[in-house]
Amino acid sequence: MVNRLRSWSGWVLFIYLITHFANHAPGLISLDAMEAVQGWLVILWRSPLGTIPLSGALPLHPILAFGPHYSRRPFRLPCSPRCQTPPRR
Repeated sequence: MVNRLRSWSGWVLFIYLITHFANHAPGLISLDAMEAVQGWLVILWRSPLGTIPLSGALPLHPILAFGPHYSRRPFRLPCSPRCQTPPRR
């Protein structure tokens, strides 16, 4: 369940970034072209169909990605890997 949520939230963020960068590409041609593309993207991401998944995926993806790192025990490393010295025998 956690992996599936993390995957879906990652896809939502990935699609948002692709459309965000696709909005910058017409700016190389002209600002009018960029504003024309921006009109379509605003319709997509500021509608409830785009806003709800994006606002859910934005905090959920980092929480689910870093969660296993913080739940690992022991979180602190012993001295030998920290100092990069061989362990004492």
